[in-house]
Amino acid sequence: MEILLGVVAAVTLGVVWTLALRRSGRRRTVRGATKRVRALLDCYRRADWASVAVGAPEALARPSDGADQSWRPALELALGQSLVELDRPYEAIGHLERGLLLQAALRRAQGGGD
Repeated sequence: MEILLGVVAAVTLGVVWTLALRRSGRRRTVRGATKRVRALLDCYRRADWASVAVGAPEALARPSDGADQSWRPALELALGQSLVELDRPYEAIGHLERGLLLQAALRRAQGGGD
């Protein structure tokens, strides 16, 4: 009986934690992102794959100014997954690879691991 209560309590806490994270604005913001990039990432969260596939290449084509280190990996990965969802996997490979490499570099720069 104690084990069952422990499992129920753990599942309940997990559900509450998940709901709290989903509502958290901190989880959804990307530091340094322009209004256009935030709009594209919102389209990605809503599974609006076509909007991301159309808008992201333009945002990613801009030369890096150093302030894009936090949003560029997220947008590369979002574009890659959007292309996969649109049945364009060969176009997605480069974006997924670049996004993963940029994300790993960002984590290393922040003192984290791969």
